[in-house]
Amino acid sequence: MTDESIEIDLTNMSPDQRARLLGPDDPIEPYLAHLHPVERSLIWDGTTKVEQAVLKYGRPFTGIERPKGYRQRAMKKCFTNSADVADGERGVYVEGFALTPIAGKAVHHGWVTLDGVHAIDVTFKDAPKCWFFGIPFSEEVVGRWVTRWAGYLHLIDPYASDEEIEELLQDALSNPPIFS
Repeated sequence: MTDESIEIDLTNMSPDQRARLLGPDDPIEPYLAHLHPVERSLIWDGTTKVEQAVLKYGRPFTGIERPKGYRQRAMKKCFTNSADVADGERGVYVEGFALTPIAGKAVHHGWVTLDGVHAIDVTFKDAPKCWFFGIPFSEEVVGRWVTRWAGYLHLIDPYASDEEIEELLQDALSNPPIFS
């Protein structure tokens, strides 16, 4: 019998599959334990260019109860809902990923923040039970990119080129939002 190395791609395995294969000696588990739940979800599930952008430039947000005057809006319209609230100067638009306790997988999502720390979600019903990780965008950047995308409200568009996504992110870094 010869010593042959076997290459296994651990990035596409579920946590359960990894645990069965590696047991308690999983070298990645200690690293993952220190990550935000959304970051862990994105890393486990593999990353698209949108996920890579959010992991690189995003930050965690804590979901809170909607403040008075921030009503529940239509489900599955998170980008429109959040952009409408931000356009009314009632928060800063944030785009990234949210993880609900029952979903098990982070979803591309939009919400608003007043302080750059707390997520005010006008789409999900139980924001305090969710985890959020995203990039806040100034009103100026939102306006410029919604116009550029011809009214399409995903700023971090999964169909955009890598160069366009990088240009958007550099625009966001050069023109950061001002929090209340």
